Amino acid sequence: MKPVHPTRQRVLKNALQIASVQGIQGTTIGTVAKEAKLSKSGLFCHFQSKELMQIAILDAAEELFLVNVITKAKKDTPGLKRLRSLFTGWLGWAQRSGLPGGCPFVHAASEYGALSEPVQEKVMLVQKRLLNVLAKQVHVAVQRGELVSDTDVDQLVFELLSIYLGHHWNMRIGTIDNCDAKAISAFERLLEPVTVHDMPSEQDAILLALNA
Repeated sequence: MKPVHPTRQRVLKNALQIASVQGIQGTTIGTVAKEAKLSKSGLFCHFQSKELMQIAILDAAEELFLVNVITKAKKDTPGLKRLRSLFTGWLGWAQRSGLPGGCPFVHAASEYGALSEPVQEKVMLVQKRLLNVLAKQVHVAVQRGELVSDTDVDQLVFELLSIYLGHHWNMRIGTIDNCDAKAISAFERLLEPVTVHDMPSEQDAILLALNA
């Protein structure tokens, strides 16, 4: 992989701060150049256009999410345990990653109609990848016998996204106390009806997964 130029890295770090607070629409050539203490022409040397810069900002945000949420969750056993780790890591991930305004992807989705088509496609692709990661762990949990066999995967993932969005907006506005605990409680209440409490042994779970 070609190493990233230090100036480009610095620009993207600054631009992520802007995107977190003002949304991706706030990352214009002028605002990003000013924050990075570069001329507009200097910024163009690294990105060639506002559109390409905004896509690069979303790439950088996805990489941050990968490092701080998905990679950490991979330490846990695939299935229900990893799904729980993914969800709890997802809550407030942006603030823990140094993005004070919250998740850049939620901001980008809220301004979706105002974005250029290539940036829209990037936003959609990132969301699809995240939802696929969650769906995969739900499928694995079903295969391992941790969740009932008729679990509606799409519905479950949709509701996980809904809980996350409620948590995100409350983190921004702060109208509900203890929103972390409430989001985790909502997660557990969502899973409770489809969780198999008489769990198979680890060996049986592996055989179930192999034969699924």
